[in-house]
Amino acid sequence: MKNSNKKNTTYSEVNKVSQKKITRSNSYSFKTKMLLLAVSFIFSLEYGICQQYSLVQKKNIGLAVSGMVGPDGYGILYLPTVYYKKNRNSYFMGPVIQNQKMNVSGAQLNYDYSIVNEGEGYYKRLELFCFVKALYQGNALLGKQTLCVENLANAENAKNASQAHFKSIEFYAGFGFKIKLFDNIKWVSSIGTGGYTSFNSPSRFYYAEYSGHHLGIMFNAGISIDLKK
Repeated sequence: MKNSNKKNTTYSEVNKVSQKKITRSNSYSFKTKMLLLAVSFIFSLEYGICQQYSLVQKKNIGLAVSGMVGPDGYGILYLPTVYYKKNRNSYFMGPVIQNQKMNVSGAQLNYDYSIVNEGEGYYKRLELFCFVKALYQGNALLGKQTLCVENLANAENAKNASQAHFKSIEFYAGFGFKIKLFDNIKWVSSIGTGGYTSFNSPSRFYYAEYSGHHLGIMFNAGISIDLKK
């Protein structure tokens, strides 16, 4: 009996020791897996940060030219610009040239933010953006359509209206898209809302009297050319 009790005690102790070893082994295996998972997570996070950092550092410069129509009554405006792009942000500046007599009427500033960059997701050649645009016109002429309205409403002042120069400031905001046509050439189109205020609207003009400041819709379309890749 004593021998059997000793054997049972020995077996139980052996079982306890083996169970402890199994528990320790399982614990070690679990900790190893968690450590490997943590390391892989850190590496993946670091890779993502590096990718994001590389995107932030992406810079570009280029030229763009577009045509714009808005509620200002100045007709078609040509907007040649130089731009600087860093990641999703683009900054434009340049003169404002009227189709009316190819008059250089002022200057413009524009800011674009790319909501969807080219190559993201399913958009291989398409870029979607929002924008804010400001124009200062210190030597603007009334457009042909506005002069026709002025002539019909007040024929006596038609000649004066065609020779008058206006000063105004304009602000617009909206959305647009860019389509890659070639390696470094894109078609750009946008639409926005905003308005203008004229600082020297002569009250004797029909157009200026009733539209010295106005809100409306603007359309813009043209091309951009990247000079640096």
